[in-house]
Amino acid sequence: MIDLLIDLPADLIRYLEFYIQQGFWVFPCKPINGIKGVEKSPYTHHGFKDAVNNLEQAIALFRKYPDPIIGIDCERSEILAVDVDNKNGKHGTESFMALEIKYGKLPTTWWTITPNAGDHIIFRSKNKDIRCSEDFWPGIDIKANGGYICAPPIGYRFHESIDP
Repeated sequence: MIDLLIDLPADLIRYLEFYIQQGFWVFPCKPINGIKGVEKSPYTHHGFKDAVNNLEQAIALFRKYPDPIIGIDCERSEILAVDVDNKNGKHGTESFMALEIKYGKLPTTWWTITPNAGDHIIFRSKNKDIRCSEDFWPGIDIKANGGYICAPPIGYRFHESIDP
């Protein structure tokens, strides 16, 4: 088998470096395809378990695949993401606003906009007992231990200006 290495865009490398500097574990996911919807499944056989936390290793891993997007392993990166979905009849933003009215606003944190006009609200969490949860609240999932999120720059963008 021929192992072709693909050149990576400079902004992808810059974001990989930024995430690794934050202590995040990264791995390549399949690109977002406008015809088939959002793919975002891992390229590697073991998915987020193949994530690395070293820039040279990350570049070598990402260069093996065409047009990779960045996946982040939540558990080893010690993050939890509130995943607000607004697709397929889900109205996560409405649920999120109702939760904020009931419990108060969330503290300032990293916040990304997903390709389907949803959100990932990202927090640091060392609590290994928090697992992924689908339909935590209508239109809201939790991405945590045992899961992953995809992140900017390709297909996703930061809510506030964060310039890695």
